[in-house]
Amino acid sequence: MIKYEKVYVSVEIKVDTQGYENLLSLEWEDGRIFFIDKTLSERMSPPAHVGAVLTKRYDVVIEGRERTLYRETTTNRWFVEKPLII
Repeated sequence: MIKYEKVYVSVEIKVDTQGYENLLSLEWEDGRIFFIDKTLSERMSPPAHVGAVLTKRYDVVIEGRERTLYRETTTNRWFVEKPLII
């Protein structure tokens, strides 16, 4: 069984005049910047592996790979689920 940890990240977002969010990039815990190519979907959904308060799930493409970002609705903090290496 794989265990996961919640890793909080910084996310750069552009909000247009209609109020739509365009996710631009995320900054990983070591300072690396990853550009978000495309947002595939967004919906209210709990994290797949870690417990959390109510979250909004964003399925995105980063460097050609599908990834999932979460935003805690009560704190507005962004995170990803990272597999623990034991």
